[in-house]
Amino acid sequence: MKTVMINASYLKRFLAFVTDLILIDLFLLTPFGSLIIKKTGITNPGAVIDYVLTHPQIMGFLSVIGFIVVVVSLLYFVLFEYLLNQTIGMMIFSLYITQIKNKSSLWRCMLRNLFLIPYPLFQIIAIIDIIHLFYSADGQRLTERLVGSKIVMPATMTQTT
Repeated sequence: MKTVMINASYLKRFLAFVTDLILIDLFLLTPFGSLIIKKTGITNPGAVIDYVLTHPQIMGFLSVIGFIVVVVSLLYFVLFEYLLNQTIGMMIFSLYITQIKNKSSLWRCMLRNLFLIPYPLFQIIAIIDIIHLFYSADGQRLTERLVGSKIVMPATMTQTT
C-alpha cells in the first residue's frame, strides 16, 4: 500500500475551518466578550447597538477590541499555515497546504486568508473564493490558485502488480 496526497474533500475542509473558528471563539472572543460585559454591563448581544447609541464614548473601546480580534485571528491562520502548513483544525482532519508553484511565504499565506478581514471588498473575495472552489476542477479556491497552493489530504492506494 502506498500513501498519496489527493485533493481535500469539501466536507473535511469545512469541518477543519469550523474547528478553527470554534478555537478562536473559545480562546479569543470569549475573553474579549467577558471584558466587554465588565466594561458595559451588556449581556445581550442585541443590546450593543442601543448601548453604543446612548454611550458613544464606548465606540473607541469596541473598535480597538474588534481590531485586535481581526488581527489575532488573521495571525492564527497566517502563522500556522506558514510555519506548519496547516492550522489546528487542519491537523485534526489530516489536511495539509501544499505549494504547487512557489515556496510558501508570509505574503502568500496572508493573501490566502484575506477573506477573514471584515471589510466589504474582502467579503466579496470570500464569496468569489467559495464559488470558485465548487466550480474548479482541482478543488482550489481562487486565492489558492493565485498564490499557487492547494489543500490536500492523504489517501491510501493499493498497488497491483
